[in-house]
Amino acid sequence: MAKAKKPTTVSKNPQDPVEKTVVKTETVIVVVETPKRYEEINFIDESKPVWNYSLLTDEDVTNYQNGTNYQLYKKFGSHSIQVNGVWGMYFSVWAPNATSVSVKGNFNDWKNNEYELNPRWDKSGIWEGFIPHFKLGEAYKYHIIGYAKRKIDKGDPFANFWEKRPQTASITWDMYYEWKDDEWMKTRKRNNSLDAPWAVYEIHLASWQRPDKNDEGSYNSYDEIRERLVPYVKEMGFTHVEFMPVMEHPFDGSFLCSHFKVRRSTGIDAFDRCFSSTRNRSDTGLGSLALSL
Repeated sequence: MAKAKKPTTVSKNPQDPVEKTVVKTETVIVVVETPKRYEEINFIDESKPVWNYSLLTDEDVTNYQNGTNYQLYKKFGSHSIQVNGVWGMYFSVWAPNATSVSVKGNFNDWKNNEYELNPRWDKSGIWEGFIPHFKLGEAYKYHIIGYAKRKIDKGDPFANFWEKRPQTASITWDMYYEWKDDEWMKTRKRNNSLDAPWAVYEIHLASWQRPDKNDEGSYNSYDEIRERLVPYVKEMGFTHVEFMPVMEHPFDGSFLCSHFKVRRSTGIDAFDRCFSSTRNRSDTGLGSLALSL
């Protein structure tokens, strides 16, 4: 096997968004590209309420415009990050016809235009920015000034958490979770094999076995559903469970949804997390459409 020599950095240009490290061997040259952080190649004006900042690359924006960016949730919406040693919240939203987009909420007594985001230079219609010291669990909306100076407040289409009806504000949230389903992952291929028999039980979690059948506003928590559902469907002889949309919606009877926040009325944001803890105990697992038993 060829012995690798000491890596040689061939790009130190501070304006180059990618630092390229070349590793030379006797038979092959391997180029490892590490994207630089925004603050490493751009000046950040920390004197303003909203700092100029971006998590988006040119490739992200191009793929978004072409309809081929399938991981927008990682960049759009609100994200807790650290910039120049300061923790805060990065916001990003698409508002192509807006002349101003600002963040408002409990943190500033819902005042308009105090925390105005920056429009991207590439005319993509994306507004973004970093608000230092912005905390998790804060309710917020976007205050948008659009065509003909029309003003409107909107929730975040990429929010990971929302207020409970009838309130409609988005909430900043941390989605980090350390999964505990290693045992299930080892057997997932066998349990989800297309050669195995399938019997699917379809369920709408918000209306399944209500705690009070006479109260349409009562719901089981995810923990309660987990303890009841798995034994029930296994006793009935089903192999998989298909969940109807579990995403948040202002009207609980609707199956329409906000695609990045699970329904709060049946728990906070622990749908996958809750069921993942069941996988190792009862040989169950959650797929993209079904929970296999």
